[in-house]
Amino acid sequence: MVLILLFVAFLLSGCSEDNASKNTAEYLKFTLGTAVDSVQLGTTYSNIIIAADSASSLCEYSIDGETYTPVPFDNNGLVSFSADTNTIYFKGDCRNSGGSIAYMFDEAFPDNSVQLSGSILAIMGGEPLTTVNSMFSGTFYKSRLTEIPADLFAGISGEPKENMFFDTFAFNKLASIPDGLFSGISGAPAEGAFGQTFYNTPYLNKIGDLGMDITESTVDESVYSAMFGVAGRDESVTEITVPEGGLINLFTEPGNKFTSLVELYNGNENGAFSDYSALGMDGWSTKYSDYNAIPDSWK
Repeated sequence: MVLILLFVAFLLSGCSEDNASKNTAEYLKFTLGTAVDSVQLGTTYSNIIIAADSASSLCEYSIDGETYTPVPFDNNGLVSFSADTNTIYFKGDCRNSGGSIAYMFDEAFPDNSVQLSGSILAIMGGEPLTTVNSMFSGTFYKSRLTEIPADLFAGISGEPKENMFFDTFAFNKLASIPDGLFSGISGAPAEGAFGQTFYNTPYLNKIGDLGMDITESTVDESVYSAMFGVAGRDESVTEITVPEGGLINLFTEPGNKFTSLVELYNGNENGAFSDYSALGMDGWSTKYSDYNAIPDSWK
């Protein structure tokens, strides 16, 4: 009898673990610091969120994670619905006809503090995807996020396309950026691919190794234009820690991946200053943990 009970317990524990991991990948969840009675998506860029020819019934939301309702998009892509909750789940396929979810949650949770969990694929059909232009442009712009999961973009792979991450997390409350956030992204970046991605994140104090594998070092300034512009500017932030070896592994060339500011300066002397200026960190705030490694001519 004891053996039977142990066997049943083993089966149940295995099922609960499987369900936990499965469920996490099946939704994108917003946990709000303050409950809301309604949600309005795409307040600024509603006309490009979801095309009128998209099957809006495939994009669903829930306040309990169990009972889902089709998101009631109108012909312009704008949507407002009652919620009365501090947790909101989304799943299904919310892409527009171009394959993006650009500005979908733009200013959706004003004057709030929001934790994000789950998978981005959960609202993009649920299957692995290759990159497209403007795929995540402004998706969480001014969404008041305080936390994002490291595997948010798991299952997304390919080259960083034009404006792919433009404004994605701009004007949020993030304190840190997790390691490996863009680990599926590789190849030559297109124009504006990372423009203003983390722009105006005043509480940012830790930047993880984003995990990208960029295959060229000489790029148009627009690729990284103000990627971290005015980040960490709040007076509560005294230091911004960066990946071991230097600030963000963004630039590569065959056989030589730059991992420190000094290596970048010495290896790409003609273009390095303009490239890093484009990141929006002109003057190099002394808050960055590798400030002392930066050549004086850059300060």
